[in-house]
Amino acid sequence: MKYLDDPHFLYDTYRSLKDWFKDYDEFIQYYNSLESDEAKNEFLRIGNSYLFFVKNGNWVVDVPRSNPDIDYFNNSYKLIGVIGLIESLSNEKYRDFHEWIVMRKNKIEFPIPNKAVLNTHYQNHKKEHGTIKKCLGFFENLSDQTKREIYKLIKIGDDDIDNIKIFVEMLYAARSEFAHESSMSLEIGDWFHFGQHKGKKVFWRQFKLKYLLAIFEEGVIFHFNKYTNRKLHIKGFKADSRRLAV
Repeated sequence: MKYLDDPHFLYDTYRSLKDWFKDYDEFIQYYNSLESDEAKNEFLRIGNSYLFFVKNGNWVVDVPRSNPDIDYFNNSYKLIGVIGLIESLSNEKYRDFHEWIVMRKNKIEFPIPNKAVLNTHYQNHKKEHGTIKKCLGFFENLSDQTKREIYKLIKIGDDDIDNIKIFVEMLYAARSEFAHESSMSLEIGDWFHFGQHKGKKVFWRQFKLKYLLAIFEEGVIFHFNKYTNRKLHIKGFKADSRRLAV
């Protein structure tokens, strides 16, 4: 196992998640309490990847007329990193539609009689293997306080969002627009952003990068708390109060 018990990987993971621990000794106690070598190795993999790719990793622009450090460039790459790490924590195995439809357990009769039946099968496949499936469980496990804070930061029409699935859909869409079209992820940053979701206007109220990272770290701690009796208290994310009145 690449990461297991390596002192460099241990300290780098502590650096990436140090806000959750009183000191390095408490971190080591938590690490040693994880129930298996597999869980320990995975904990260090996530911590190191998060530190280098997201928390302390920045995209540098080497163009003479450009600022080398551009927030919305950094945030776009960091969003991809966060979503990738979340997906890597999932035990969900993706199956494409063809692979899924021929599985015996689905008991699908062939030939498929018409387009309507085919579409029903496709919708059932999306429920099991849709694009956000690997991410949704991660965000559903967040504390109620954190979910409430997320809802306050985003409006659809005149109302705050009230469903974590909607947030995940929009976050994943922002990630995909950058990954597939090189369209900057302006949803995340120290600014207001107007967008759309399923034909409705969306208002992001300064959904700062530090908020996304705090939310991610909470989800990581919840995930690894499943593998130890020495569970860390989930503190819950709190946005800057002065921004929530906007």
